[in-house]
Amino acid sequence: MARACAGLCLSSGSRVAIVGGGPAGSFAALHLLRFAHQLSLPLTVTIFERKDFRRRGPEGCNKCAGILSTRAVQGLRELGLQIPERLVMARLEGYVLHLASRTLEIAQPEPDRTIISVYRGGGPRCADLAQDVSFDAWLLDEARAAGAEVVAANVRKISAGARMKVTTDAKQEAFDLIFLANGVNAHPPALEGVAYRPPRTEVMAQDELALDKPLTLAQRTQAHVYVGQQARLIFGALIPKGDLLNVSLLGHGLRGDPIGDFLQRVDCRWLKGAGCRRLCGCRPRIAVTPPQRPFADRFVAVGDAAVTRLYKDGLGSALATARQAAWTALYAGISQAAFARHYGPLCRSIAWDNHIGQLLFWPWQGRQSWLNRLWERGWRHVLETEQALPVHRRYAHQALWSMLTGDDSYARIARRALHPAMIGVFLRSLLGREGPGKGATR
Repeated sequence: MARACAGLCLSSGSRVAIVGGGPAGSFAALHLLRFAHQLSLPLTVTIFERKDFRRRGPEGCNKCAGILSTRAVQGLRELGLQIPERLVMARLEGYVLHLASRTLEIAQPEPDRTIISVYRGGGPRCADLAQDVSFDAWLLDEARAAGAEVVAANVRKISAGARMKVTTDAKQEAFDLIFLANGVNAHPPALEGVAYRPPRTEVMAQDELALDKPLTLAQRTQAHVYVGQQARLIFGALIPKGDLLNVSLLGHGLRGDPIGDFLQRVDCRWLKGAGCRRLCGCRPRIAVTPPQRPFADRFVAVGDAAVTRLYKDGLGSALATARQAAWTALYAGISQAAFARHYGPLCRSIAWDNHIGQLLFWPWQGRQSWLNRLWERGWRHVLETEQALPVHRRYAHQALWSMLTGDDSYARIARRALHPAMIGVFLRSLLGREGPGKGATR
């Protein structure tokens, strides 16, 4: 595709700074260099990242559960990247959904929709892991190999002007374009002449758990998701990481020791019986709203500094926003108008989709009120009814798999959840007209 750039444009020898070397920053560099190569347009791309992602514990961690959706893995393949096996902690083939009265298994709907768990940093400080297990470090190395310069420096200030200026602890440099790619858990640089305001966030609770006994094969390939039964909790998840388990809790205003409270649940007490030890807890933030003014002349935010999918698939959102922002910069220009026309629609579509996600998650939240019990009863009946159907007609299973893994939009999930055949069984269950196993959807 030929360039249609008007006004502010990148040219041969232009300098681009990327503030943040996590996945959003690495994806931005990889796509910038890829599009620049297609246009035979030499660029200098510099990534500023103060962390060493290979370090164990908090010093190298990016505070994330580390789940790669099918969409994220496909995006890596489009860049010609194959995740090394040493980084793959688990391939998830199913989810176990824990409700108030029973558990339900959500099987992998298609063989190619495997979900991968990775470590974003070097792993827990006290864990017995191989030396190099960091997904973020590998991805940053790939950006470096593609031609990006990586500078281990802390960016203190970004200043707008005829050329953008980046001030680190050591010096100030001028650039033609700035990508803001530091996540919501990083300390943001001061902004001068840029009206950007970061997104609103919620606080999670995470920890890595070690058990005295090795995980079984089934435990290594299944994630467990818990809803209800705990004040302020939206959902909790146990995600296998080799012989360790990551526990991630998301809620509204989680207080005290939510991980400790979670481990006291009746459906989690098997962990204590297995000799559970907590290795590396943290309270990370996740973005729950878009920011204000995510782009301007010579400035654009990507990843969760811009917009991210609600609760799930942050890595997939980082890839999508970085790709579209890089395409806009190379093919349409680096003015605010160019980003508004070619990058803004993607940001708005993700934000709009998140509103649908909020509606989908709402009925599962809170303690077990009568409404929660009715909701769970309906879903339980539909899932049990679908067991006898071919995979392609298991609309509820497909909807819940995508909702738990993040490998589809909330709009598509809602369409599956509102399929007429599924709604009929759901409503009949609420009215007490059918017992489990009857009235299979057709």
